[in-house]
Parts: sequence; structure tokens; C-alpha cells
Amino acid sequence: MRAKEFLKEGVEFSVAKLNDRGAWSSNEFGKYEMAPCWVCDGTGKDSYDGTNCRYCLGAGKSKEWVSNAPALQVSNANAGAIASMLGLDNSDYSGIITHEQLPAIMKKLILLKNQDTKHYTQDPTVNRGNMRQTTDTETGLTSIGRGPTIHDMGRSQGQVDRYVDTLMDMVKFAQQHGAGISWG
Repeated sequence: MRAKEFLKEGVEFSVAKLNDRGAWSSNEFGKYEMAPCWVCDGTGKDSYDGTNCRYCLGAGKSKEWVSNAPALQVSNANAGAIASMLGLDNSDYSGIITHEQLPAIMKKLILLKNQDTKHYTQDPTVNRGNMRQTTDTETGLTSIGRGPTIHDMGRSQGQVDRYVDTLMDMVKFAQQHGAGISWG
């Protein structure tokens, strides 16, 4: 993946197993491999000043975790929507679906696949902050401006379909490997 294409969203759904220390881990489903550095696009050089890349130290390659299990990265809001689609508690941005719960989750995913899921889509919105006036206590200068603008990119039908398809793949993989699914 190239640096300019790199976008890491807030929540990752991944296949995981309970390890001998009592923690859920996806380490069993992949390995570290040398890959082109995602920061410098494999050149080994910083694109701004031509010095050695600070991530790969000029090697052009870095040790990256490569999973052989399907995974899904989504925004916090979309993670909540996925939890809602699956009938899970979405009051937190993390959770576990145990191996024993997978058949019920697969049933829900099959139902979602075969029904209209349009009500899980969301139109994009832009919320502009309110006009406000602030005065710097040290200098006495007054500023007038808007608060932060929040862009919600929405959730398209294609995204909802991709979420369902990817989650189905994850459930199948987890069932085959005696695992569950974690997110957070």
C-alpha cells in the first residue's frame, strides 16, 4: 500500500482467538514479512528533503504484519452501524463475537444479504460550527469565526453490501479456524 493511498480508520474487525494469556489475538493468522515501506513508497528517501526515510531508515523495505485472515476497517460511526445490523451492543467501540456465537451471526448476515438494507445507508452531511467570538485573555484581541466543521461522508449501499460480504468471509474463516471476531 502506498503512503498516499493509506487511510486508517478508527475500528478494525478481525478474526481472533483467545490465547493462553487470556487475551484475544489475531497473531495466529499471519506473519511478519518484508514489504515496500508504506511511508516512502519503497524509495528509502523522504519525499520532502531527500534524506533517509525515518520509518525504514533508508532501506526502502520494512517489516509489516501480513494477515491471511479477512479484516474490515471502518470509522467509529460505521462500526456502530455494523453492530446495530448484527444486533450487538454498540455502546462501546470494541467487542468480541465468540466462536459459539458465529452461527447466529452468520444467520443474521444471510438475512441481511437477502433483504433490503437501504435503511443502514446514510447521506453525507456537513455540520458547520456556530459563529463565535473569542477574546484572547493575554492580548485582548477579539476573533470572530466559526467553530469546527464536521464532514460525515455517509454510508452508501455499496459500503453496506461490502461490510456484509466481508463479515460473511470473516465468519467462515473464524469457523474453520476455531476462532471468533474482535473489533476495536
